[in-house]
Amino acid sequence: MPRSDLAVIGPLVYCESSALNHPATQLPMSTPPLCAGRSQSMTSLEQSQQVEEDISSDRDFLQELLRVSEDDPTLILHHLEVSPACNSGDNYMSAVTRVRVRGSRKAGTLEGRWSLVLKRQPPKVSTRELLRTDPVFKNETAAYSRVILSFERFSGDGEDAPRVPKCLHANLAFRNDVIVLEDLQPAGFRMCDLAGGVGPRAQQTCATGASEELARYHALSLAMKLLEPEAFLRTRHQIREVIFVQEAAHLFSPSLETACKMAIGGLRISALQAGDDGGPLLLKAVKALEGQRGTIFNKMVGLVKPSEPFSVITHGDFWINNILFRYKEEGGGRPAVEDVRLLDLQVARYCSPAIDILHFLYTSTFWDIRRRHYQELLRAYHQSLTAAFQRLVRGSPHEGEVPMTLRELRREVTRCEMYGLFAGMWIMTAVTADVDNLPDVGSYRLEDFYSDESLANWISTQTPSYRQRTKDLVLEYLDKGIL
Repeated sequence: MPRSDLAVIGPLVYCESSALNHPATQLPMSTPPLCAGRSQSMTSLEQSQQVEEDISSDRDFLQELLRVSEDDPTLILHHLEVSPACNSGDNYMSAVTRVRVRGSRKAGTLEGRWSLVLKRQPPKVSTRELLRTDPVFKNETAAYSRVILSFERFSGDGEDAPRVPKCLHANLAFRNDVIVLEDLQPAGFRMCDLAGGVGPRAQQTCATGASEELARYHALSLAMKLLEPEAFLRTRHQIREVIFVQEAAHLFSPSLETACKMAIGGLRISALQAGDDGGPLLLKAVKALEGQRGTIFNKMVGLVKPSEPFSVITHGDFWINNILFRYKEEGGGRPAVEDVRLLDLQVARYCSPAIDILHFLYTSTFWDIRRRHYQELLRAYHQSLTAAFQRLVRGSPHEGEVPMTLRELRREVTRCEMYGLFAGMWIMTAVTADVDNLPDVGSYRLEDFYSDESLANWISTQTPSYRQRTKDLVLEYLDKGIL
């Protein structure tokens, strides 16, 4: 689950995380399932009371979902084991719980085991209002219940069906407070922990696998738009922009500006430390960033607007913690990506595919990978996009066509390139956050995030990883002549 969730408030981000470090809680069916991580400010008694309330409301609900999913009206749940589905600091816009279930099937003749992930909004109304999570959660519900179902109907059960967790429940009208998904962990899927020090080869493997899977997802839009234009139009109107819209400007414009100020502050410190050896270049980068201040939100609004003919339904928050990989061993014992799944469709939008590409490259890859493999990753994306598109249109009058040339793809990426800089600076504050010192955002007011005192404190506590990656990002854009 994401650490970013595109909910960076200055450098501070939301996580109701006190339960996230707790061991799994085993609950017999006389006690109902745990709902989600609680606020850091809740007492143990309050947490226990909340658990009881949530379990009572979810027990029968989950049983009915599994009966439908398994096509077995006799299915009975006997035992639940509840644990957090994300680590502290990994999720800020929702509360996520893993529920492992044991029960009986076929009128008690067979044992059944299931593992589910339950995703809810933060329990505090004040936090939901502060972070504007209502439209975001609604957008994800629509993505699973409308967009993914539409793509599944269009693609059938073949290799180009959307590779997301099976959704047992996402409904805008009934129980719209929860999304229930299959848990992919038992099937061997896991994150690629770039921050954990994996080597360059593993980083490249993850980046290539992610790029290829993203392309397959985008190909669904391009093929459906061509073959079923009316159905695709209805599908794309099920989701909407929830971040870069004027009704969200009061929240995200100051957030972007604060991220820029943080980058500037960190670069100034790095310039002082570098002295004559690199200091002047860093100060040049500072001046270039200063020229962007006051314009970032409006530029992002323009960058995410649809641009035909290549716009697709994008993932929206495509970064490494929203991607799960399953590996197999190749020659020499090296791991190779066998399968990929995409998580968290909260910010799904209709725009250029370059937005997802840039979002991934500048939040989830290190400078050395981009320096060595940038064009290679674009080629991998393009080859996968073309192959998936051609499979999807096979047998139609468009068989053999190419959805876009590699030159057209590069042109789209160049046109949208500033998105990578702004998104990278914005989300880097969360990606590199010290998870041992996360705030309880539910106790904050919006104005608390943007005071000069808060900014000075955040700059002074920047992690070495933040400063290095931000410096690499800004200098890369400066070197390209884009900034």
